[in-house]
Amino acid sequence: MTTLSPGRPIQFGPFELNPIRRELRRGGLRVKMTPHEMSLLCLLLEPPLRVQTRREIQHRLWPGNTFVDFEGGINKVVHSLREALGDSATNARYIETVIPTGYRFIPHSLETSNDTGMRSQPRRVAVLPITTTRPEELLHHCRRITWRLIDALSAVGGVRVIADATLKSCKVDDVSPQKAGETLGVDAVISGELTRIDGALFLRMELIDVCDGSQLCGAYAEVTDLSGAHCDQELAEDVLKQIRPVLAPMAKGGDSVVNLGGDRRAGEDRREGVDRRQLAHQQGFNVAKDSGAA
Repeated sequence: MTTLSPGRPIQFGPFELNPIRRELRRGGLRVKMTPHEMSLLCLLLEPPLRVQTRREIQHRLWPGNTFVDFEGGINKVVHSLREALGDSATNARYIETVIPTGYRFIPHSLETSNDTGMRSQPRRVAVLPITTTRPEELLHHCRRITWRLIDALSAVGGVRVIADATLKSCKVDDVSPQKAGETLGVDAVISGELTRIDGALFLRMELIDVCDGSQLCGAYAEVTDLSGAHCDQELAEDVLKQIRPVLAPMAKGGDSVVNLGGDRRAGEDRREGVDRRQLAHQQGFNVAKDSGAA
C-alpha cells in the first residue's frame, strides 16, 4: 500500500484530494462538497489510515460548544459524502462502516501525487450550439464549427463528448451553460458566440466547469478570409488548440491538433491511419462491430 504523506495530494479511483487546498477533483474538475463533508474526508485520509471513531468525527466536525444531534449529524454527513463519491454503505468502495466503532477509508488504489489533477477517467464534455447575434447570416457557420469541434474532441484520448444527435434531443437552448451541463450529465461544457465585424469572423469560446460555473479556459479566434468552408475549419482548429491542453493535458499527440477537415464519417478518425473503432476499443468503450454494409 502507498505510504501517505501529510499534505500531499491523494489519488483514489477517479478522484484526487488536495488536503491543503481542501479541494476534491474528479477528472481534473472540482467536486462540490460541504465543509463538513470535506473535513470528514480529510480526517478519514489522515495518515496512518485507521478507524476513526464517531467521537473523533464529532470533535473534528463540531466545536466543543456546539449543541446538535451529533449521532444524526454524523450519519447525515457520512451519507452525503458517500453520495459525492458515488459510494454506498452496502457496497462500499471507499468508506467502510466499522460497527460499532466508526468508519475507515478502504486503502485500495490509493496513491500520493505531486500533481494537482486527475487523468485516470475520461472527462465528459458537451459542445453547446454556438450562438450568434446575426443568425440569418452566420447560423450555418455556427453549426459547422460546432460539428467540427464535436468530431475533433471525440478523437481525443481521455475525453468523451456528447454526440450532436444526443444534444439535439435535449432542451438546453434557453438555460445557462452550467444548467445545460447538469442536464446533460457532463463535467464541463464548451460555450461560444460567433460575431462578424468589418468583414471578419470572431469566435469567442469558454470551457466551463459544470460543478460551480467557473471558467476553466477561454479561447479566441478570428478569420478575415471568408471564402469557402475553410474559415469554419480554421476557427475550430484555433480554439481547439487553446482548449485541448486544459481539457485533456495527458492526451497523446502533444500540441498537435486533430485534423478537422473532410466529411463527418462514422468509424474513421480524421488523423491519418487511425481507425476510431479500434481507438475506442483501446480506451475501453463498447463499440458495435461493423456489419459490412455500405
